[in-house]
Amino acid sequence: MATNGHANGNGIHMNGSRAKLLDSLFKTHVEDKGCSQSFLNKLHEQEQAWHDRPRWETNGRKRLLKLLERECEPRAHLQKIGETLLTKRSLDTLTPENIISHVQESANSYYHAIWETCSQDEKLTLCNLSKYRLVSSKNPDLPRLLGRGLICKRPNLQPMNESFSRFIMAEGSPEKLVAWQREGEDSSWALLRIPFFIILISAAAFLFVSQRELYNSTLAFVSAFAAGMPSLFKLLGMFQSGRVGAAGGQ
Repeated sequence: MATNGHANGNGIHMNGSRAKLLDSLFKTHVEDKGCSQSFLNKLHEQEQAWHDRPRWETNGRKRLLKLLERECEPRAHLQKIGETLLTKRSLDTLTPENIISHVQESANSYYHAIWETCSQDEKLTLCNLSKYRLVSSKNPDLPRLLGRGLICKRPNLQPMNESFSRFIMAEGSPEKLVAWQREGEDSSWALLRIPFFIILISAAAFLFVSQRELYNSTLAFVSAFAAGMPSLFKLLGMFQSGRVGAAGGQ
């Protein structure tokens, strides 16, 4: 029997409204911020447990806890990873690199789930921000990414934590970045191509009827201009897309 829905992994068909609901629930799940205060309290308890150690040891451990806070505080799933690290007896022997690597490895599947909820434009913005730490304040993706907590200010704009930033750079290969940029440029030209040619044909018809000599003298120029329009849109896209701007969130 025909259906206007689509099948999930179990072969069960869902209509459009149910599919949208499930997609919404999935997105809400991967963006669950959990109880950050509870996690922060556990970090404080660990800091107090180390309070009687020599000062030079305490200062080093405080830096580890501060790093663990930045890595794991943003999301419920990351908080669970952080709480697991807090129970390790070897926590005070870990280096900052150990902690970042552990979080990235443990959250790899979770980061993939977040990544799949992002549009190509959002992925491109995240890639450029991770690589260059720069993004234009006019970038239309910024409000959404800030609202979702995937970008934060510390004080400059950056991905929510270092392990997520490394994941982004691993996912955003140069080949993928070029492909995404090209798709964005092609889509901009596709949207404006038909209205542009309608205006162009109308103007050519008017000149042909009313000013034949001017029509003949400008025909070659107009043809060359029309042929160069896709390249022009690509050039404009480099400045208007705001993917790599010079105003780091200002």
